[in-house]
Amino acid sequence: MTSDCVFLALKAGFQGIDTANQRKHYNEPGVGDGLLKAYKELDLRRQDLFIQSKYTYPRGQDHRKPYDENDPYSKQVRSSFESSLEKRILPITGTRTYENMKIDLGISNFKLSPTQIEEIENIDFL
Repeated sequence: MTSDCVFLALKAGFQGIDTANQRKHYNEPGVGDGLLKAYKELDLRRQDLFIQSKYTYPRGQDHRKPYDENDPYSKQVRSSFESSLEKRILPITGTRTYENMKIDLGISNFKLSPTQIEEIENIDFL
């Protein structure tokens, strides 16, 4: 169902996909399937689209967290990002290089100390 909705939205001209690595509310594998179908059938390229995924703090998750909540926030965010990549939300080539991809990190909706924010800001995503 999610993959069909994503495909139809892209076919209708939408250029932005907003999802999150929060399994109780979002279906990122379905988003990835819809994107792959659109790339093949609509001749779209990843760089033609704005795709956003988000880290969700532990209280916003159910039991299927994409990270270990006992890890530091920087590791949780990195694990969440990697999990989104595995679901084909972002393009992965054979050697895990990321072409035409821009990563912006925003922090909102939960309290972090200045040290925790600095730790997250220093994550090497690529």
